[in-house]
Amino acid sequence: KVNSTPDGLEFGTGGGLPIVNGADFGALPGASGAANRTGIENAINSLASTGGIVFIPTGTYDITGTILLDSGTLGDGGGISIIGATENYRISAADAEGTLLRSTDAGNDIFKVNNVRNVTFANLAFDHKEGTPRNGGNAVHFYSNVNTQQIRMDRIYIRNQLGGIKVDGHSIATFRDIEIRD
Repeated sequence: KVNSTPDGLEFGTGGGLPIVNGADFGALPGASGAANRTGIENAINSLASTGGIVFIPTGTYDITGTILLDSGTLGDGGGISIIGATENYRISAADAEGTLLRSTDAGNDIFKVNNVRNVTFANLAFDHKEGTPRNGGNAVHFYSNVNTQQIRMDRIYIRNQLGGIKVDGHSIATFRDIEIRD
């Protein structure tokens, strides 16, 4: 439920769609890129049997490697939504709100969705750490060779990626309010 705290979101135990907070799995601004990748991936995988929402609070999260949503763990149904804190984009550490996922290595995708359906990304910014070369990788890479993915991306900002959004294979997609730069 919404409240008046700086996060503006309070997690309850009532019924409905499960919601997990990436911070509860070790994804924290200032943590290492490997710790953030593992924390977000573990939060996603915790919803394997139910589907649900992974909430990533305001902050800049370095990401080393690729956060994988894989049918081997999630099944093909997925039903996973990865949601940032607000509709306002966090473009740099100086911004006061929003969720920024920042790649720190040269060639990996930040997210790869492998044969998983019903996946949503919303209220997120993707960037690359200044001063490090970027010669490969995408902000988000959707791949399917066995089923038709249903993909939704809303209110996304992508900057300094070699590729923004890559779609390989069978997909039905809705992309709204997306800005891709540099």
